[in-house]
Amino acid sequence: MKHLTILMAVIVLSACSTTPHEFGHGDPVKAMSQTELAMISARNAALENRHADIRRGELSSAEKAYRTAPKNKEAALRYSKLLRKVNMLEEADLILNPFASSPKKSSHDIMLEYAKIQIEKGNFLTGQNLAEQAMLMSDTALSRLVLGVSLDAQGHHKAAENHFNIGLDNVGSNIDIKNNLLNNLALSLLSQNKKNDARKALESIELTSSYSQRDIVRQNRNLVDSL
Repeated sequence: MKHLTILMAVIVLSACSTTPHEFGHGDPVKAMSQTELAMISARNAALENRHADIRRGELSSAEKAYRTAPKNKEAALRYSKLLRKVNMLEEADLILNPFASSPKKSSHDIMLEYAKIQIEKGNFLTGQNLAEQAMLMSDTALSRLVLGVSLDAQGHHKAAENHFNIGLDNVGSNIDIKNNLLNNLALSLLSQNKKNDARKALESIELTSSYSQRDIVRQNRNLVDSL
């Protein structure tokens, strides 16, 4: 069966072929030469140009903040999130792992972001475990979304459907998360051959979000209509 495109975090972008070597494990990062810094800046600019949802200079700013305070979990979270968005998954993993693996350093947002990284790397069971830990910290619509995606990727479509619906009951006014929940709910329903329900979920999405989301939703609606 053809699958819908996952809206949350499994949108794969082409990554820069250069693998930076400056990423540490929560420890201070050594100073770099001006040539190395220039190369990193050029890489960041190229990556930003490929991703419409990242503002110009945002990746470089996040990297600078992390290099200045590599033990600051908010700086690490922001930087790793941007690296994931540009498909630099190993680097994002390296940066966030020390925080996600430490009860004293971790948080709901860190566990969810680390779960997203693992899901995009194909480590679905690990992603599920991390999302469950995040949900124990705070049962939010976003934690239900990430958990549902990890379950759906493993073929547990009914369980995923349940989590998406619980998330929708608690999403409030956050349109982006609501759209993500509905899109992934449609994926789960289609995997269960519930085509009409999948179509209804997609029709409920408010197309007020980013261009990439609108494009994916239209593709998924066309796919359902073609089946």
